Amino acid sequence: MAIDTVALEKTTTQAQAHIETLIKPRLIQPVESMIFNGEAHYVDWHFERTNFKQIEVMHITDIQYGHPMCQVNRLIEHMNWILKSPNRYFVLGGDCVDASHALAKGHGLGQKEPQVQVIEFAQIMAPYVHRCLGYVGGNHERRGIPMFGDLGHLIAYLMQVPYSNAKQYVNIYFGDHKPFKIGLFHGASGGQTKGAVANQVYRWMTQADCHYYLLGHLHQAMVIPDNREHHDLENKCMTNEKIIGAMSTSFLEHYGTYAEIAGYKNPGKSLMAHCIIEKNGHWEVRLR
Repeated sequence: MAIDTVALEKTTTQAQAHIETLIKPRLIQPVESMIFNGEAHYVDWHFERTNFKQIEVMHITDIQYGHPMCQVNRLIEHMNWILKSPNRYFVLGGDCVDASHALAKGHGLGQKEPQVQVIEFAQIMAPYVHRCLGYVGGNHERRGIPMFGDLGHLIAYLMQVPYSNAKQYVNIYFGDHKPFKIGLFHGASGGQTKGAVANQVYRWMTQADCHYYLLGHLHQAMVIPDNREHHDLENKCMTNEKIIGAMSTSFLEHYGTYAEIAGYKNPGKSLMAHCIIEKNGHWEVRLR
């Protein structure tokens, strides 16, 4: 069935007006660069003038809103927890909506149209997006490409957040961190055992020069610490630098989904990577 683009545009415009009334002003504005097709692959955030003693960054990924087994209450629980403290922020790791349709691999029945899922998701997230530092799209956002376009573009437009459909590098200037560098990527297929999942995380950790590397997609929780040697050109020596890669699970139940049908491992309760960045240069990663 052909999409009524006129009706869709009208619905989206009305939704946008409503969503804009729910979005709160940001404390700090992002500085975006490496712009390709309207997407920001490089984003700077300057927190130097804040009085925060630390900044917390939560990874929120694989929500798959619109699927009947999406744990929306669990998502809202996480988001409300973030708002409880002014120094808590988050990044979106992709697969924000399920976006099932007849041509999609593993599609489900009885879902609302993908663009409706997008609008409803943006309405749910609108009160929180002033704390969003970045957003990368996943394979579920890309489900819309054959008939509609990359749904991540529309989500980011409605929520007014920096978006990349591939990699995004988020830099936080804060205290002794000049900057703290986060590599954000949704992930790639090809890993169900813990060893295979670890390989996916570690492969991402070998790219760029980030401190903290984030992945989703495989719905398994994992944190891998490592170190990297680098040249200290000022003191003419080699120093060690801590790096950590983390994969978060999802907000999707296991039973009653394509994951059960495919025989994937049950990830259990949703676990999101949570980074605490201290002003003195120290930092740590937890799963929450």
